[in-house]
Amino acid sequence: MNAWRKPITLAIVGAEKAGTTSLFNLLSQSPCLAAHQQAEMTAFVNPDLWERGEDWAQQHYFADAGDRRLLVKDVMLMGFPDGLQRLRDSSPGVRVIVMLREPAARAWSAYHYARSRGVESCVTFTDALATEAQRMAEDKWRYRANLYLHNSTYAPKLRDLISVFGEERVLVLYQNALRDIPALVHRLSAFCGIELFTDELPESRALNRAARARSQAVARVAAGVFRSRNPLKRALRAVMPDSIALKLRRTVLRLNRVEAENPPIPVEQALEIRSQLHTDAIELKSLVGHCPWLEQND
Repeated sequence: MNAWRKPITLAIVGAEKAGTTSLFNLLSQSPCLAAHQQAEMTAFVNPDLWERGEDWAQQHYFADAGDRRLLVKDVMLMGFPDGLQRLRDSSPGVRVIVMLREPAARAWSAYHYARSRGVESCVTFTDALATEAQRMAEDKWRYRANLYLHNSTYAPKLRDLISVFGEERVLVLYQNALRDIPALVHRLSAFCGIELFTDELPESRALNRAARARSQAVARVAAGVFRSRNPLKRALRAVMPDSIALKLRRTVLRLNRVEAENPPIPVEQALEIRSQLHTDAIELKSLVGHCPWLEQND
């Protein structure tokens, strides 16, 4: 596919459960940017959606964009090189943001998030980690949210991003950047080359808080119905507007969701994950200049 007639200006490409939803909400309040209503824009990694072409994507995600620049978010995109290349081809000038979190905490949070949404069948985190290699080999796209160690491995993905977009078009943030909104907005504006907020600073609030499903059975059924390749989902989309289908999905998830803090990750398990990913942390520091969790342990 050639470059889009209205290219994407800014893309948040990962990582899941690292504060990307809060960052997306912050940026979507800029009068300069138009953000999609969907939680993620998966068109670059979902081959079925990609085949629908630019006209479909622009209408589906950005029908009301007007003259504003396009902002997208897909937390799995950084793990799919083909998707990154599609983004680059469609929008040659796009700038990408990566937000990272300490890997053991990220993996633990992602596991509980997947359980709350009915997309994780393993009852324990240990079992989920044990099945990761099999899932990766079987269908990386289908199990993209269940690859907890893989999605907490950052350095190879960052190298891919720099290779595709160039170092000057990749911004790496750590989750704690959300603690200082004025400094973050200043940094983002400088990165984009746009004064994102000319008046008062936007509202900032934590989103995607930890939660559990009221019923795992309901969560699993909802996840199955709304899976992208499910014939029932396609049938629903054929008879109702996308906006209604999106609201229906959000309503089901909200009614079956109870905010609750995750239990702490077992110390031994956290240490094991950090040990496995220690080399990755060293490589990440060499690429970015610093790595908070590595420096804390030095």
